[in-house]
Amino acid sequence: MKRFPTIWFFAIGLLVALAAIPVSLFFKAQSVLWEISVADESVSSRLFLPKVDLGTLTPEAVLPENFREDSPPGTKVDAPVVQAPALPSDSYQVPAKEADRLDVLLLGIRGVDDPYGGTLTDSIILASYQRSTGKSGLISIPRDLYITIPFQGVRSKINYAYALGRKLGGERDALELAKHAVQYVTGVQIDYVARADFTAFEQAVDALGGLEITLDKPFSETLQWQGEGGFSLPAGRQTINGQQALYFVRSRYSTSDFDRARRQQQVLVAFKDRALGLNILTNPGRLSELLTIAGDHVRTDMDFETMKGLLPIAQNANFNEVKNLVFDNRPGGWLYSTVINKQYVLLPKSGTFKEMRTDAQQIF
Repeated sequence: MKRFPTIWFFAIGLLVALAAIPVSLFFKAQSVLWEISVADESVSSRLFLPKVDLGTLTPEAVLPENFREDSPPGTKVDAPVVQAPALPSDSYQVPAKEADRLDVLLLGIRGVDDPYGGTLTDSIILASYQRSTGKSGLISIPRDLYITIPFQGVRSKINYAYALGRKLGGERDALELAKHAVQYVTGVQIDYVARADFTAFEQAVDALGGLEITLDKPFSETLQWQGEGGFSLPAGRQTINGQQALYFVRSRYSTSDFDRARRQQQVLVAFKDRALGLNILTNPGRLSELLTIAGDHVRTDMDFETMKGLLPIAQNANFNEVKNLVFDNRPGGWLYSTVINKQYVLLPKSGTFKEMRTDAQQIF
């Protein structure tokens, strides 16, 4: 099966192939691309303070009560409850730029208007592309990874970095702070960041007429969606709609966040396959619908010219092999789970992010 590194590499690339669409869509596409870009917004200098020693014990982030996520029922931890954890001792320096590599950070949130943790990043995926070979990779960062947020001197799960940026500044600040948090963990300089909410994901899947996925065994989530009778999918090849796709990538109670990260990567590939199969550029109705969805629910720090430049990358990428990397706490993994201040969190076993950085930097 052909694969593509990420939904937004592909989707944004499609949106800017303006010469292949009717004149009315030409102007709509330009308008939407300007709308979703926050590249021209200034970044607040107060977010990025002088160097903070990340090895020292720093205050835990004070989160609103409705931002504290409950652990899945029956969650087991690898280590006892920790009140004063030995935080990763790594220092943070902005990684050096790699000319042969393009890295885009993808963030999935519930929605900026959702008061119950709507700006916590539910999914964090780094999509990487090697220019010289066309190879690509997907790196999933667990949202429960416990870090000191760069420049802020507060401890929290990594999924709070975007929310903190919005709290202290605006959309551009949120994207920028999330980028630094992921750079701290991976040691990879991130070129661009894009975020989409659950509504965008669900509506985009429906706009494509659903996604085709293949399951080796039945999938069932009986705990997380009890109010709706649970959620299940049979084994085999099947087409799922937007709501089913959203439940499939969000379910974490009956499995784990790590399994969920793998399902998210699977659905990104299915989205690419569906969009290519439909030849979206020749379907003005569907393209217009996707443009509307993006304008309402997607934001990125790419500027207009950068987004146009993604189309050649999409055309030249080697889709036959994609390296998939999910950091987890399985035997042989780099992480372990514990509880800090009543929150389920993940920490590196070695006390540093050295192993994770090596894997991320050598993804190809």
